[in-house]
Amino acid sequence: MPDPASNPDVAGLKGPAFGLPFPVQVNLPFDRIELFGPPLARLSAWPEIGLSGPVLDATPEEVFRSWAERFREAEVTVHGPFMDLAPGGMDPAVVELTRQRFLQALAPARLFQAQEIVFHAGYDYNRYPHSQDRFVEESARTWELVLAATRESEPLILLENVYEHGPETMVRVLERIGHPRLKACFDTGHHNCWGRAPLGDWLEALGPWLGRLHLHDNDGTFDLHLPVGAGSFDFQALFSWLEKAGLEPGITLEPHTQEDFILTLTGLRRVLGGAG
Repeated sequence: MPDPASNPDVAGLKGPAFGLPFPVQVNLPFDRIELFGPPLARLSAWPEIGLSGPVLDATPEEVFRSWAERFREAEVTVHGPFMDLAPGGMDPAVVELTRQRFLQALAPARLFQAQEIVFHAGYDYNRYPHSQDRFVEESARTWELVLAATRESEPLILLENVYEHGPETMVRVLERIGHPRLKACFDTGHHNCWGRAPLGDWLEALGPWLGRLHLHDNDGTFDLHLPVGAGSFDFQALFSWLEKAGLEPGITLEPHTQEDFILTLTGLRRVLGGAG
């Protein structure tokens, strides 16, 4: 991705708000930080830094520390690893590996002074159609371990929807643990692909815990990470609901290219102009 700071549509705009009425964060996978990190730093953007298992294994502490210094003035969120992991899975070995990976992500999160750490909630009806109770029980143990391990730094731990058809399992976990640092992250693109419950049902259910939004779009068939407004998700309904509910969760933009970053800003401004 070319340097977005050189794009005339961004020239003069600076993070963290980029001309929006609120600050936003921008997704930044750590395995692409050498490419995308410098231009985002020049734009004073606030990153949401994605950590994968291979990144956690291969990256020396001094490399994490160096990038943490580059973003010292930013409010940083960290996104924990998720590939092949299952916080409430049926195989004890997989659950144990998941917990190890999640705890492994906490050290770089501390270096970045992350105020929030996002993890995938992990329930998938196609994999666990008859095991919801066990999933909730195992998942709760996983998040209790993460909460205990972050007691000193006290970041928010946010559970993000991915393949969940509805909010029920997430709500059960959030209610069961009842910890003030355990919140929800609602991902618009994931809901548009895999959510079956109406948007309003999701928002009403997660509202008491809603701490962050991940904003991207798609046509409902695949997780395309299109710019806001380029797919079929109803962003105006989302922001109208937030306004009526008096909620102001943090927001992460999830473009995958420079062009989509620009189009996301444009689309979000258009949505905000029509919300209410």
